[in-house]
Amino acid sequence: MSQSLKHWAPPGSLEHRTRSIAYGTLVLALGVLAGVGAREAGSREQQQQADTRKAIALTAAQQEAILRDHRTMLTAMQSIMEGASRLDVPRIRAAAQAVGTAVMVGYDSETQAQLPEAFRKQSAETRATFDALAEAVRGFTARDTALSYLSRISAQCVSCHAQYRFTVKE
Repeated sequence: MSQSLKHWAPPGSLEHRTRSIAYGTLVLALGVLAGVGAREAGSREQQQQADTRKAIALTAAQQEAILRDHRTMLTAMQSIMEGASRLDVPRIRAAAQAVGTAVMVGYDSETQAQLPEAFRKQSAETRATFDALAEAVRGFTARDTALSYLSRISAQCVSCHAQYRFTVKE
């Protein structure tokens, strides 16, 4: 019975030190997390203030239509990459043609009128690059051809997104 009493003996200096270190580490970790959260919130505010991209004000429906179109292009790019990885030329062509210049025929003229000329020109160039990809892709060179064109298309997308941002008209 005396052995069980030793087990319940009051903590010594080593135990106190270990608890103090653990508590200090916890407090430090919570402080770091709080600081990171505050810094991220401040960073978001700075990014919004420092956003020098040209704002394009559209109605919520117009903005959603353009963003949906951009997501369609991203989906096509993914499908092209998938087709290229399998040397599936018909899939590459179909995906590229689905977002080529033929799509522009169905654009809403009211929305197009509100877009800057440079934005419309860049959009048309990107669509034309998809068309060129669909025409250029061939058998064993499909992977290299697709990657080369996707690199150009991606650069066009990055350039446009670096220049413009959409806002909703109030």
